[in-house]
Amino acid sequence: MRNINQYERDYLDNPFEAELIEYRHKKTVETLELLEPASILEVGCGLVPLYDYFKDFQSLVIFEPSFKFSEAASNRSVKGVTVVNDELKADYAADFDEKFDLIVISSLLHELENPSALLECARGFLAEGGTIHINVPNAHSMHRMLAYKMGLINRLEERSDRQLRFQQHHTFSVETLGELVSSAGFEILSSETFFIKPFTHAQMQALLDSGLLTEAMLDGLYLLAEDMPGMGAEIVMNVRIPT
Repeated sequence: MRNINQYERDYLDNPFEAELIEYRHKKTVETLELLEPASILEVGCGLVPLYDYFKDFQSLVIFEPSFKFSEAASNRSVKGVTVVNDELKADYAADFDEKFDLIVISSLLHELENPSALLECARGFLAEGGTIHINVPNAHSMHRMLAYKMGLINRLEERSDRQLRFQQHHTFSVETLGELVSSAGFEILSSETFFIKPFTHAQMQALLDSGLLTEAMLDGLYLLAEDMPGMGAEIVMNVRIPT
């Protein structure tokens, strides 16, 4: 079971994550603009809820187990937004009049001991023909491949010290994430990796702080993933229940 209080503290002390979050949300917006969902369920929002970067919805329900993060999301009164300070549970499905066109599960599945349970729970909230948008770190990211070639890790799926600190139980590749969603009864609509990250979070932050790494370079690293398929720092996958 996750220690939410420790998670809050570590979340706020996470070099380079703020920059990566921006590109993670940029990728999410691409899906939102493509599908144009009227109703959205966000599972875990951290300190940057979906409404901070996407406004075109009729209703948005946020489930966030951290009191600090859910309180921050609730304090900003936004039309159509409901915040629930809890994990997503099947019992809550009856509390909503309608199911959701899109469910966003961003940067979460790898943190759970049983990610299949969350996917199974999410099925009960998904409207017919609806989509689940998933994002997780990529075991085959360029920086992990470099670490493997340097002999720092024995295999690409090995959990790093950083992953242990952040209570992350899984390291997914595109293949193993696909196997997970398929075993949960979903079909894959699209899958890709994004943002080429050559070095660790701490090393990337040091380069940014020194001025050697610029915002223009960060934008270039985001786009570079188009030419280096499978090697991006994170995986994004859109799935649905087969019809």
